[in-house]
Order: sequence, then C-alpha cells, then structure tokens
Amino acid sequence: MIRIQEGGIYHYGIYISDDEIIQFGLPPDRLGKVSDEKIKVVSSDRKTFCHEKTIEVAEYDETENGLKNSLQKTIENARHSIGSGGYNLVRNNCKHFAYRCVFDDRVLTPEDQLRQMWKNRPQLDVYVSKIPSDIYFEEVFPETRKKEIFECADGSLKKQKYWAWKTLEYGALRSFGISMEKLAPTKNEKGKWTGEKYFFSISHIQNTVAVALSTSEVGIDIENVDEFEKRFAGKEKRLNEVLGTNESFDLKKLAELWTKKEARFKSLDSQQNFVPAKILFDEKNMFTKFDDADFGRHCISVCSAIKDKIRFYTYSPENIKEIAL
Repeated sequence: MIRIQEGGIYHYGIYISDDEIIQFGLPPDRLGKVSDEKIKVVSSDRKTFCHEKTIEVAEYDETENGLKNSLQKTIENARHSIGSGGYNLVRNNCKHFAYRCVFDDRVLTPEDQLRQMWKNRPQLDVYVSKIPSDIYFEEVFPETRKKEIFECADGSLKKQKYWAWKTLEYGALRSFGISMEKLAPTKNEKGKWTGEKYFFSISHIQNTVAVALSTSEVGIDIENVDEFEKRFAGKEKRLNEVLGTNESFDLKKLAELWTKKEARFKSLDSQQNFVPAKILFDEKNMFTKFDDADFGRHCISVCSAIKDKIRFYTYSPENIKEIAL
C-alpha cells in the first residue's frame, strides 16, 4: 500500500510494479473535475501516479501484519477491482480501496474507526411531545402497529398511540439517522415492541407522549401529576400498599414511584403482568424529571444503565429543542 500527498489530502494505491499501480481514480490533479459516477478503479504507471511527488510506503504494526492478506491475494484483489465504481469521498474512496485490497474487511481505516466509535457511543435520547389538537393520520410502519392504531375504538387513545409512534419515527431519524424500516420495530411473543439494532420505549397520557431511544435497554413512563392526584385522592394508604412501599408517601411521591416502577417494568425483556409491588429498581439507573414547563405538571421517569448520557427534547412538527437538565 502506497500513497502520495496532494495538497492537504493523500492519494492511495496498490503498488505492483513501476508499470502497474492500481488505485481508485487517478490523483486529483490528473483526474480533473468529474462526477463520482465516472470515477473507476484504474491502473497507471509510477510516473502518472506520483507526478514527482514522494511516495510513502505503508508500515504495518504487529496486529495488522497478522490480519493482512498475502501479497498474491492483495494483487488479485486489486486487479479484480479494475473498472469497478461506486466512489464516495467519505465512505468509499481510494484509501478504502487500498485497505480492502490489503485487509479485505478485517481492518477499518482510521477515519472509519472514529466514525464507528461515534456511531456506537452510548446514547439515550428522550422526546416529549404535546399531541396536536388536529391530527391527520398518515401511514404507519410496520403494518402490525398500523393495525393496532387504526383499529383502536377509543378516539383519544388512538391519537395517543398514533402520535407516540410518529414521535418515535422522528426520534429514530434524528438520533440515529435511520427510518422506521431500518429501526425494524417488531412485537415479540411477550407483547414488547423492540428494534433490530436500537432500543426504544414509549408512554402516553391524555395530551402528551414521551419516547425514549437508546443503544441500551430502556423504559420510560409519564404521568400527569394533577390527574394522578385527582384519581387517587383519599386512597394514599391503599396505593402505598399496591406499590409495596411500607411507607406513607404523599401522592406526588407516589406518582414518582409509579413512573419509576413502570419505566423499570418496560425496560425488562421478560414482560408479564405489571405487579407494582414486585417491581424493584436501582436508583442509579433511574432518571426522573418533574414539572416540565412546556407540558404542564408531569412526572417522567426513564430507566437505563446509561442514564448519565440522557438528552431531553421537546418536539413538535414545527420545533425541536433540547431541555437543559
């Protein structure tokens, strides 16, 4: 593997002889301005490749030496690629080509390693959204979820389910740059919705939805504290028993505890019936937020082993903003 420097960039190739250097496109000043579609793997002589520039020869460390192809295999890879295209300055350039010839796909370029590290970093994003008063029901993916939503007889619940799923769709695109098709949500035999590569959890009440997307298992729950207090006023003792507190917590604390137990329950892979008293959680994996000014008096709890990576957003079709935590 060899390279030359052209201004601030390097041009890579596979040196076989002075008359045969195979590369993905000629160096920039010899190639001229052409579209990516016209750039092909070509062979040139040494003079055309270096054009009086200094040729640098790759040196491999111990690990790379153990992973690189034989000389014959490297030459075969290069020669068999002549005439192929698909050039992309970021994802498939002359450096990628040279690395593939030498390593196949066993070693990433340093730039791709950084991109991979960034892509695989721990991530936990939460989107909270007010349900619009007027909703135009659009297509939903997958068909199974669409059927669940559109066959919902309760009009209010139908809106909640639909808007939660559309918020998930937006979050998947914004957080991970993927469509719902690539998120590939499926419902397992235990009734839990899961993604193919990423984890998500949804919750909805009255006029608000909350969606969590993450690289790790996650659960989320939202409660309207005012409605919660109205619903359980005078029933604090019984609610403490249901939640298994062995205490005498007031309703605000009970609302918080309820969301924490729900969030923990949703984060579990083995979902059965929700029995609050039996749900245990670790506070170090729990994030709880009260009194979101944009959405009234709510309590939102998120259960995740990477809660320190959490980012909160309020979302509407017209506006997205991050909430300072």
